[in-house]
Amino acid sequence: MVREDHKESEQQIRAMWRRNFHDPEAYEDFYFEEIYRKNEVLVCPILDNQQEETGQYKGMLHLNPYGLNVRGERISAHYIVGVATDRVWRRQGVMRELIYNALNLLRRRGEVFCYLMPADPAYYRPFGFRYGADWLEVRMVWQPDGPGENIHVVSRFDNVGDAEIAAARENKQADLCRFVSTWIDTAYYEVLEKEAISDHADVCYVYDQGEYAGRFLAAIDENEDEEEDDCDGCLLLSRINCCQKDRRAFIQALFAYCYDHYGCRDFRLILDESWEDVFLGEEEIPGTHILSIKRKPMIMFRILNLEEAGRFLEAGTDFSMVLKVRDRQVPDQSGTYYLKALGGICTIDRLAPGQEGSDRNSPALGSGKEVCHGGEISIGDLTDIFFGRDRDSISGSGWPPGLTREGRRAVQSIRPLQGNCIMEYV
Repeated sequence: MVREDHKESEQQIRAMWRRNFHDPEAYEDFYFEEIYRKNEVLVCPILDNQQEETGQYKGMLHLNPYGLNVRGERISAHYIVGVATDRVWRRQGVMRELIYNALNLLRRRGEVFCYLMPADPAYYRPFGFRYGADWLEVRMVWQPDGPGENIHVVSRFDNVGDAEIAAARENKQADLCRFVSTWIDTAYYEVLEKEAISDHADVCYVYDQGEYAGRFLAAIDENEDEEEDDCDGCLLLSRINCCQKDRRAFIQALFAYCYDHYGCRDFRLILDESWEDVFLGEEEIPGTHILSIKRKPMIMFRILNLEEAGRFLEAGTDFSMVLKVRDRQVPDQSGTYYLKALGGICTIDRLAPGQEGSDRNSPALGSGKEVCHGGEISIGDLTDIFFGRDRDSISGSGWPPGLTREGRRAVQSIRPLQGNCIMEYV
């Protein structure tokens, strides 16, 4: 049994959070004062012999609401966090029941995606989640050879109008260099500032010649990775967002500011994957020495509404295909779909039972290019294709076995949703 907790049991929810996650007290306070107040929590109650609730829970799952900017369009989505089962109830299907109910709840609401940051991806792959956003971790040394760019940094906006201008610039920049990113508004900045305080970090809003240029968080690094002991005492820069065309110059200006303000030349940067061309490109950032770059898969996505997801896809070649999709966790999404790419634009329509066996040139599927039969695929494998994470293995011998040769050619032309930016922990 799973139901929504209507905030009547904060004490029990908070105690379960503490037992399972061991966050610092300040961060736990931030979460329950700022995030928990606005989210939804699904719980699995403990029942007595009469099947009545005892007031205690076996497990919980938090649904945190966000806006996503997907190829220039704002959609509503939920970030799944706080999935926990108390030790005595583990390996009894509690997590499976919580996730199943969450996915079907969000599906009924018409949401296109949900997403999460897994502690272990093996837990979530059976539920159709696949990686869709990586983080870059860059270790660098700044070698100043003169005064840096003259930027102005503030810890908060002077007024709501300034915050609105900053949010508009960030969302506009996201349209240019990212496919999926968190939608920014003034409330986002308010939460960011409170989260930074709880995490002993400084919020830095950057202005260049009076114009909003971006932001970052700065904190003394407390990296617990045993392989990165040399990070102790370096400065951690995260939640970096640049609204300028020249992102190398932006990074230079950040380093110069941090050197003047914190007296630090050693940095560890946590960046979204759209920064890859800046740090892995042929042109180096002047005055810097890169010690290491790691690309880490961090955010897993789950498709909840295949037809709606289709409008965000593009393809390199035209195709028309009938494809059977299996979704064991969201049975309502299982079915046969008509995927079409024309002039680079994709559409996905679900076929009614009478259309599933239509001939290749059936009027039910529309006119135009001959329709191929793509075979069968799971929702998880289809997510891999949409986000392009396993494209190398898919194009080799790792193709989903149910796809036909024609189906493989069709899905291989889909341009994956890459360059994504989900940098929030909760």
